[in-house]
Amino acid sequence: MSRRSTRRSDAAAATTAAAINHLSAQTSATLRSSLVIPTLAQILSELAQNSLDAGAKRIDVWINVAPGDESLRVQDDGVGMSREQLGRIGERYVTSKGSATSVLGDTYGFRGEALASIGALCLLEVTSRAAKADTFARVIKNGNIIYTGKARDTVTSQHGTTVSVRDVFAAVPVRQAALGSGALTACRKVLETLALAWPAVAWSLWEERPSGARKVLGLRPAKNSLGMFKAVYGSAGVEKVQSVRVSSGQWRVDGFISLEGAVTKAHQHLYVNGFPLDTASELHLAIARRFASSAFATTAGDWDERPQTNRASPRRPERYPIYVLNVTVPPEGVDATYDPKKRQHGYRDAGRLTAFVVTVADEFLQRAGFGRREAPSERTPTKGSPLVPAKRRAEEGSERIATRLFSSRAAPDTASPEPVDDTNDPFGRRWIRDIVTQPAPNVFPVGRGQRGIPPADDGDAGPDDNPLEDDDNPTLLTTALRGPLSDVTFSHDSLADAVVLGQVDRKFICCVLRAETPTHEPTAALVILDQHAADERAAVEGIMDELCAGFAGDTMAVTDVELRVVLTREEAAVLESTAARRILRRWGIGLGEVMSGEYVQVDVTCVPALLERLARKDTAELTRLLKLYLPELGERGAEIDAVVAGLDGDARARVQALMPREMVELANSKACRGAIMFEDKLDAEQSARLVARLADTRTPWVCAHGRPTFVPACAWPSDKKNYKRPIDWAKWKHNVL
Repeated sequence: MSRRSTRRSDAAAATTAAAINHLSAQTSATLRSSLVIPTLAQILSELAQNSLDAGAKRIDVWINVAPGDESLRVQDDGVGMSREQLGRIGERYVTSKGSATSVLGDTYGFRGEALASIGALCLLEVTSRAAKADTFARVIKNGNIIYTGKARDTVTSQHGTTVSVRDVFAAVPVRQAALGSGALTACRKVLETLALAWPAVAWSLWEERPSGARKVLGLRPAKNSLGMFKAVYGSAGVEKVQSVRVSSGQWRVDGFISLEGAVTKAHQHLYVNGFPLDTASELHLAIARRFASSAFATTAGDWDERPQTNRASPRRPERYPIYVLNVTVPPEGVDATYDPKKRQHGYRDAGRLTAFVVTVADEFLQRAGFGRREAPSERTPTKGSPLVPAKRRAEEGSERIATRLFSSRAAPDTASPEPVDDTNDPFGRRWIRDIVTQPAPNVFPVGRGQRGIPPADDGDAGPDDNPLEDDDNPTLLTTALRGPLSDVTFSHDSLADAVVLGQVDRKFICCVLRAETPTHEPTAALVILDQHAADERAAVEGIMDELCAGFAGDTMAVTDVELRVVLTREEAAVLESTAARRILRRWGIGLGEVMSGEYVQVDVTCVPALLERLARKDTAELTRLLKLYLPELGERGAEIDAVVAGLDGDARARVQALMPREMVELANSKACRGAIMFEDKLDAEQSARLVARLADTRTPWVCAHGRPTFVPACAWPSDKKNYKRPIDWAKWKHNVL
């Protein structure tokens, strides 16, 4: 038998032999008190709630978290206590709020245990003054009354109470050792949470140090919860909100919901009769489900895109609601005794309460224009193009693109094309469609790309003739028409020599390009160029070049801003490195003061002038950029520093590899928004200029989002001999003269 088993057997035998007795008063008081006030933050929560119940309009807190010297002091300007009331402090189950309704959730204090528990585990001193009375004090240590009488120090205000707690958890050494450095952050969170429910109260938190007190939090009274929210977390995400004031008999909801949302779930605050609820509560989850089923998650903050569409740009992150809602219900309908921390409650009619809160959320979503979320389509405009961009390859010093075009030899089972109705002809002319559907002799038509349709077996096709199975070469423009395949390639230089025929339907530009067959025979091909995609490609390369040049030369043009973003502690820790700040500054992002707390706030002083969307007040793109790039800086900081130190000459490619992903997406978006659009009319000169701009780009085959810039319509092989007799111009001139 193991030693552990032996010890257990001995303990069991001793327990059986011993009599069953009551625990000592000190032991039972310690156990009970440890449940009521498990942490320093919970002690502060109980004291601050007592101050609110006393009608305080100002609450000041001083805290010392130095190991072995932990202490807490809370001062308020509430109604105060007389000597007789103070004489009952420290007794368990003694309270001034012991009515039947208060036990169910009318006031914060109702158990009569907080001060007794603090006095049982700490050194407690309560100094209080009622209106037009003297100041009295009571001192309790480890459950024993040390002093009751006139206070040495007078309360400066006309009435109020000061509670000092020292030797925190001295009677429980393990609990005292576990206080840790996170106690200050937890205490700040307690005050911030209460402040949102009590915006008319002034709050302050000071950290006491040997060098002097440091102000950690200072909140002035605000008109409403929105004003207090901005004072606590800043204005990011709450520039546009909808105030909530809904009542139904004795039921009421007050607060606000932001129309912009955030990329995290950090700022969701829900209260019932002033009691803050855990984010995992059923009411929080019910609200989350309503917002998740709406278009809010994908369109919040996209004011330019609503109400025309409920689909946001695919690069936008999910958006979560920001809200502060205080639900008021009859006190007899709430039971706040489920949890010692009073953050979990029981309800007489939980179904009605949930329906009431969900109705408020539904009303907000309806008024703000957030319909139900659209089901994702199988193919999006960005990623669902039927043509796959071709992989460029260098051949004889010239960049080329390969595309497979179908032969005019149709498969035996190819059906005849159905008659085309000209009524809704999107081109306005049938000749382009006729080229594709009814090819003339010796013309190679190209069809729409579609995976899963193999070419016809005519005996000549080999295993490499099926582009649909060529996953190693994503550059093929896959097709769906049946028939044997024929390769045609376009060189980069062919765009410079393009013959521009003109614009079609104010959307496309028809061109004739030089091409080659696999045997290097010259061929001419008619291509349909997408005017928007072509201009977008030309624009994005200019934007990217300017950004890379600004980074390489540390000359990025910037726009001064006054913004504030919220980061996690891990993300903010990366900013402690000067190298990380230096790299961000090269990208045009200047960072200022970092304000610590549970949610670290960082001031942003400037952003790159070229990407104006980073200067928006909602900070959505800026926050996403930092959240995605800071972990990369933390992991690859030394590598990026080495690349920066070795920059010389044409470093565009190396610099672009270091660019934050969000900056790339913003550059693509900027190029897309500013490019020539469908329905923009172009004359012959403008069309030719656009094709020339595309020819000057490094990657002319695809737009900024990966869509092809043109579609080959057909090709004419140049295998016929020219039987015309050449003209002797000299002889012709002589005969004419």
